[in-house]
Amino acid sequence: MRTSLQPLPHVSSADIVRRGTISLSRITAFMIWATFLMMIAAPPLSLPHLPAEIRVYDLGAALALVLGLALAFKGLLTTSPLRSPLFQAFSVYVGLVLLLPLLGLLLLQQAQLWMYFGDLRWVYIFFLVVVASSIYRRQRQGLVEHDVAVFWVAAVLVTWLVLVPQIIFQIAGGAVPWIVDLWYPEDRSGRSFGFHIFRFAGPFGTISGLATFGVISFIAGLLFVGATRLSLFVTWSGLFFVVASGSRTAMVIAGVFLTIYLLRPRTRVSLSAATLLRFVAILVGLVTTFWVATTFGVGRVSSGDGRLASIFAWLRGDARLVEIAGRGGDRWSLPIIESQTWSPVGTLMNASHALDLPAFDSYYVLMWAQAGPILALGFLGFILIALWSALRNYRSNKGFANSLALAVVIVLPIYGLTQNTMTGLLGRVLLAVAVVCLLTTGRKPGADLRRRVTD
Repeated sequence: MRTSLQPLPHVSSADIVRRGTISLSRITAFMIWATFLMMIAAPPLSLPHLPAEIRVYDLGAALALVLGLALAFKGLLTTSPLRSPLFQAFSVYVGLVLLLPLLGLLLLQQAQLWMYFGDLRWVYIFFLVVVASSIYRRQRQGLVEHDVAVFWVAAVLVTWLVLVPQIIFQIAGGAVPWIVDLWYPEDRSGRSFGFHIFRFAGPFGTISGLATFGVISFIAGLLFVGATRLSLFVTWSGLFFVVASGSRTAMVIAGVFLTIYLLRPRTRVSLSAATLLRFVAILVGLVTTFWVATTFGVGRVSSGDGRLASIFAWLRGDARLVEIAGRGGDRWSLPIIESQTWSPVGTLMNASHALDLPAFDSYYVLMWAQAGPILALGFLGFILIALWSALRNYRSNKGFANSLALAVVIVLPIYGLTQNTMTGLLGRVLLAVAVVCLLTTGRKPGADLRRRVTD
């Protein structure tokens, strides 16, 4: 029996190091996205023998940062994304959020340390953005589209996983579904089991959280020019989430954007099969969602004080915003007045923690009560730069990452008019994801896919 011996292929030490680097960067990227997912949609799990305030995602963030430091010690992280005007504006905004409360602790007698704990999570969110941006600019070029899409689809699937049992439980009653009890244990503060009179929170803890996630998904799905099944799944899901939340603000944003999207000028009329399928699928999704909502009362869109009816009443001028939304008036002016008893600038601490007042449901009111125009200017300056970057990137590459980033920077500042969008983890993580997308996506059509690295 003859055998033919083939020489083993030569593997250089550089190849071994590079393969190890790709594996380490892949693990680090996975931990970052897993941490972001846990921060926005995971159940409120803590680990035994640790304080209840420390959650699983805190440990995930710590592990991701340790892996990022390992890459940095190998000299494998790049600082090129950090020189971007977008990142510098993001740094100014996050710096203000972190430094103003420190000044409050030093200068104001009323300030207490517990008021600062929630803001401290901005520290590791910021550094996760730094590590992720560096990885996708150097070690994982071309993979950001894939990874962002997987992250978002996973978040959508988790939302369905929790939302459907909530709806069934609200309609049919009976024993609490185990999945609902996992996300909303009985001793959890807030709305019981994540819903209230047919308005639902999904896995996000608050009804406004589901609304925010839903309207961003809806807009990102419409903007995405690519895989039809992905865009339709995200669009359908986002539309249903908006309706299930019963949020009038989200409904108005979604309605206005859909109108602009359908009426936007086109350079040519395309009647391809894919275009017709997309149009028919969106129409079917609208009709199906409205039928489910009206039949089962989801989102209270058709009740006596229906959410849609109140929107139309406001648009006709028959009702004031303060009357139908419970916002404005004293609810917005009192925090600003009360903040002046802390200092001429404001509370310096997060005003939602510092002021013993009913929720005032506006991020702009919160920022003004905290630091007058200082924090608000930092936020709006960052949003303007982010919006310019998102529009520039989207014009040349209409991939999912750029579509998502554009949706985030459109929705968050608008939704912030009637919700404290940036005081919870959801708003912060969404903003961080948008920054990573804008710093790492190619600005030429298909550039990211052509630079795909096999790992």
